[in-house]
Amino acid sequence: MRRIIWLVLLFVGWSGPMWAQERDGDILIEKNYNGLAFAEFAEKLQQDYDIQCYYFSGWIGALKISQSATPSRLSNILTESLAGTDYHFFIHPNGQLILTLGVDIRSTLQLKEPGDDTDDIPSVGRSGTGGALTRQLEDLAAEWLIIGDPESPEQKPRVELGGYIFNSETGLPLEEAIVYVEELQTGTTTDSAGYFRFELPQGRYQLTFQSVGLKESTLKVQLFGSGEIEVKLGALVVDMEEVVVRAGRKEHIRSVQMGIEALKMETIKQLPALFGEVDVVRSALMLPGVQTVGEFSSGINVRGGGADQNLVLLNGAPVFNASHLFGFSSSFSPDVIEGFELYKSSIPAKYGGRISSVLEIQMQEGALDKWTVRGGVSPVTSRVTVEGPIAKDRSSILISGRATYSDWILRRLKDVEFRNSRANYYDLTGRFKTRLAKNDHLDISAYLSRDAFQFNGDTTFSYQNRNVVVNYQHSFSEQLFGTFSGIFSQYRFKVSSDEDPTLGFDLAYQIQHSEGKAHFSYAPSDKHQINFGIDLIHYQLNPGEIGPNAAESIVETKKLEQEQALEGSIYLGDEWTLSEKFSVYAGLRYVHYRFLGPKTVYNYRENTARIEDNIIGTTQYGPGDLVQTYGGPEYRLSLRYAFDANTSIKAAVNRNRQYLSMLFNSATVSPTATWKLSDSHILPQTGDQFSLGVFRNLLNDQLEFSLEGYYKLIDNMVDYKAGARLLLNEHLETDVVNGDGRAYGIEALLKKNGRKLNGWMSYTYSRTHFRTLSPYPEDQINGGDWFPSAFDKPHDFSLVAFFRTSRRFSFSTNLSYSTGRPITIPVAKFIYNDGVRLQYSRRNEFRVPDYFRWDLSVNMEASHKKNKLAHSSWSLSLYNVTGRKNVYSIYFVSNGTDTRGYKLSIFGRPFLTLTFNFRIGGN
Repeated sequence: MRRIIWLVLLFVGWSGPMWAQERDGDILIEKNYNGLAFAEFAEKLQQDYDIQCYYFSGWIGALKISQSATPSRLSNILTESLAGTDYHFFIHPNGQLILTLGVDIRSTLQLKEPGDDTDDIPSVGRSGTGGALTRQLEDLAAEWLIIGDPESPEQKPRVELGGYIFNSETGLPLEEAIVYVEELQTGTTTDSAGYFRFELPQGRYQLTFQSVGLKESTLKVQLFGSGEIEVKLGALVVDMEEVVVRAGRKEHIRSVQMGIEALKMETIKQLPALFGEVDVVRSALMLPGVQTVGEFSSGINVRGGGADQNLVLLNGAPVFNASHLFGFSSSFSPDVIEGFELYKSSIPAKYGGRISSVLEIQMQEGALDKWTVRGGVSPVTSRVTVEGPIAKDRSSILISGRATYSDWILRRLKDVEFRNSRANYYDLTGRFKTRLAKNDHLDISAYLSRDAFQFNGDTTFSYQNRNVVVNYQHSFSEQLFGTFSGIFSQYRFKVSSDEDPTLGFDLAYQIQHSEGKAHFSYAPSDKHQINFGIDLIHYQLNPGEIGPNAAESIVETKKLEQEQALEGSIYLGDEWTLSEKFSVYAGLRYVHYRFLGPKTVYNYRENTARIEDNIIGTTQYGPGDLVQTYGGPEYRLSLRYAFDANTSIKAAVNRNRQYLSMLFNSATVSPTATWKLSDSHILPQTGDQFSLGVFRNLLNDQLEFSLEGYYKLIDNMVDYKAGARLLLNEHLETDVVNGDGRAYGIEALLKKNGRKLNGWMSYTYSRTHFRTLSPYPEDQINGGDWFPSAFDKPHDFSLVAFFRTSRRFSFSTNLSYSTGRPITIPVAKFIYNDGVRLQYSRRNEFRVPDYFRWDLSVNMEASHKKNKLAHSSWSLSLYNVTGRKNVYSIYFVSNGTDTRGYKLSIFGRPFLTLTFNFRIGGN
């Protein structure tokens, strides 16, 4: 800005009464300079016409000359070249050209056109730094944030602008906040530390900062050099009638990635909730391409994949069982979750280990400025969360606990078996984060959950999740950012029975995941993002052991050999915006898997089926010995072409490998489902997916529409034989088979954004089939023909709507419909050895009835006074409004020669829940 003042005052001092003769300096240009950069044009003017040009190189950026006629007056060339910009020029009659940005010398000094009366022109001398001009320029500087030194001798045409975005209420960094440059029509998002970075031409820009649920902010900057800024976004405290948050509405148009769904906790909490608490994982079922085999079953199925083909991450740690009470409740308290992202396609190269999807759940950070206590009470559960600063603006901690007290409900049921049953669970979550230095952060999170269920005083089921994540984050430079992680995750279950002391037993199982990872993010420019890294996983698995739990028990002790394996990978992903219309993401991940001893490998006769009768011996491997290796490349490629600002088309292809499979032969995943490492006989699964989609915004971004199609091929998909024994089986390969899978479908999503009414509607048509290719009948299912998998549900429809009548009252509803899942049922009976035997249909030949459910919710918030000590809200949810008896499973009971089938429903009537939520402290 000092350069502007100096430049203008210098020429004001030269001008005197000669302004009326400006036309004398406006010479006729006989050469054509069309298309030249302004700096080159200025050099040509000096060489060809002896015209001195005064400007600051940092202002001109990519400014080019437009000259439509030859010869042409200099003023005409400049007027044509600068049309629609904020540049101004002044041609001095002595042969000097002055170019300014944002400041019009003529209007600022009240210059007259040639021939006008000059008597009223103010007299401003060479030293007139206290005059009107200086005051106007100082006012201008007050409106714009100047970054860099305008008088620095080392000027670069492009500079780097970085910074951090924080929530002004909590002091926490805002991940995925949007930074948008109005003049260049481009933007970026912040990372997990709230950091963003641009590479921009020197010049003047207006930046817009947005984050869902927070007030939008703008900042005017004048860039002379590289630098950083800090931005804080405050809460929306104005009437919702007048404010619409539009953050991210065009992200699905601009982003190169497809098949990605994201929900923030603010949205999830508005959904109708059973037992008074929303389920973070099951909320994904309202999104296209996501299904489940039955009501309250544990696990989800994404684009025709099995429940074990989804990688569920909590703050980067895998969770092997993401549900409480056999699927009735989510494992994660809603008070500690920020939201989630679900990758159904375009899976980034940094993720591996599953072939269907990645569900990344983000945990909240503790507040850096104020202590807060919040929680909720429902008829079934209670929860409480405490968070606050340990060192203000530097370190924070968050601790949360949740527990159920559902036994009182069971004791009031009429059925004696249910009255004698017990069910309870709890989970604990904690997170500590601190800034060690300007460029260094330490982040530690931990999670523990435990379930216990006993039916009719007999068998007790208990299972537990534990994980710990330690992240050290370091900024090497404005372009390079690294995260070094240590991850531990463990899942174990135990089944006990002591009703009959002579048959009392304890059955245990455990899987353990230990991982070290280094991830780097490098951004050479705002349109180019490179991610790369390396990780190593050590699996330890106790496949099962059983023993007596009482002295009089006759149960024999049996323990399977422990298993272990190493999975190492190195990856590179590059996202590059080549132009406003075209962008590409290319990634490559190479994985090497080593199954290690000790291990006893069973050998089978060549050219025969894998059955016990064909075992001819064993091969022994000692501790740490290499038993089997697998591996190979995994490619990821995504392309985006934008027709305009509201329409884009995308295509993606990716390959994934999976070395860990879950084995269960019940209708749904149970806590006793076991995970199995790939070994000499059970091969790793490989999935190849091809996707194509169209994305469009309508009605000024009020409607977002997407249509995606996909085709997926799966090699070595795991299924089980009829009558398979999956627990305590020392040669498990005799009861499971590897086969081929295929899945294809179309997903449509229409999302509504508005002041009062928001929500989305989705429809999915999908098919999933499986077949075994073994030439031996003993290893075949349905004779080797294609048949629908257990999670093949062709039609799936969801409707979600949120309606806010005022700042305190809101309503929500969701509606779900899907085709019934496939089942296998008895189709005939016959007498054999004086007993009745059942003849079953081909695998999954029939289906249960279609599924339909409608839920409602009313949310009432207390006063929105910002400085209140305590805040509270009520949530009333009505689950299954129509009372439909959706079939969970169909089972059959034989009595002599009579066999009858029965339909089992979990909820056959409406279920009403009232929840009280509170928050103390904070604002």
